[in-house]
Amino acid sequence: MKQLCSKWMLLIPAAAAVAIIAAQPLQAELLEKTKKVGGTTVHYKVALPNGYDPAKAYPGILALGGGPQTMNTVDAVLNRNLLAEAEKRGYIVVAPAAPDDQLFFEDGARIFPEFLKMILADYKIQDNKFHIAGPSNGGIAAFHVAAANPQYFLSVTAFRRFRTCAYSCMSANSTSTCGTAR
Repeated sequence: MKQLCSKWMLLIPAAAAVAIIAAQPLQAELLEKTKKVGGTTVHYKVALPNGYDPAKAYPGILALGGGPQTMNTVDAVLNRNLLAEAEKRGYIVVAPAAPDDQLFFEDGARIFPEFLKMILADYKIQDNKFHIAGPSNGGIAAFHVAAANPQYFLSVTAFRRFRTCAYSCMSANSTSTCGTAR
């Protein structure tokens, strides 16, 4: 009887641990990668949806960072604006840094459309078309890249850089993003 009880005592915590782990939502996988595009090294990140299946097609977003369009701004646009919703909605997000410190609405655009073709070879994107988005310089670049390569895009979204509600509400004479006029 003691032996039977001790076996159950071991199985119950193990089963509880498995149940807890299984109940945790899967997190999207975030990959840091590089590609050589026409002799230019492009650093970028790819966010894959929860439960990513390489055989399945997913909606895709090409995200361009603001400011100098470096990997730091790639991280900022992903973390502030896109990752949580992409995870929730099942999108693949590809976010490149501008090569050689050349903005995507200037000489950095030379990596397109070749970079897009490479990404489409690596990941199944629905209808082989992306949504393209970015804040500030990323928004300007989104319009520039989409206008030059319209066959690869479904939509273009430009937005101002992220500001917190508290920061927006500080101005006494502004209508804030909090929804209250001051």
